[in-house]
Amino acid sequence: MTYLEIFSEFLILRDPEGPLLRRWWFDQIINFTHPPNSDMVCLQTVIRGKREHFTFKSENAHRLFNAIASAIKDAASKRQQGQLLTSLGAEVNAIDADTNATVVIRFTQIAFCLQYAGDFKTIPLEMIKRCYISADDIFSIEAFDPLNRLPFDGHFKTDLALVLLKQWERLIGVAVARRQAGILSGTVTPMTPRSSSNSIVGLEIGE
Repeated sequence: MTYLEIFSEFLILRDPEGPLLRRWWFDQIINFTHPPNSDMVCLQTVIRGKREHFTFKSENAHRLFNAIASAIKDAASKRQQGQLLTSLGAEVNAIDADTNATVVIRFTQIAFCLQYAGDFKTIPLEMIKRCYISADDIFSIEAFDPLNRLPFDGHFKTDLALVLLKQWERLIGVAVARRQAGILSGTVTPMTPRSSSNSIVGLEIGE
């Protein structure tokens, strides 16, 4: 028996004892099906030109199929949002809701950046506790600097609040995947638990 975990951009096949067995990114999955009235979900992938088929049996096969379909659909939507962010030069103009100052917001692979008229602030991703939309057009971020014991609570008005939130979720999903890969190779130690922004569904299955 193994477990299949569904994250925001990939699937993980895990041993009950914890070790990761396989990972499939959604862009590697070319087809998946759930034969009617069966306990099976069939997965077809192409990785480095090699085509593979996988069949999973589960009492929750229908739920598993729907969960994968929903995750892939959400990931496609995030990619579209990411393409929009890329077309904007990975920068979003906003208004600081607390000071009314104009600010340019940018997410990188390692940090959240705020550029004001006379100030530039960088917040490493590992210091960010959460990001959320507190209103339809307000993107909020909570962070904490453990070294200096300083909290940060920012609220920014922009019509691209949802785009920023999706970009944050995507970056965290990628960071978690990279960290897990590093843990398996013994190269890094996890700094934070898995982000709650990832949609994780653990189902007991048999290959």
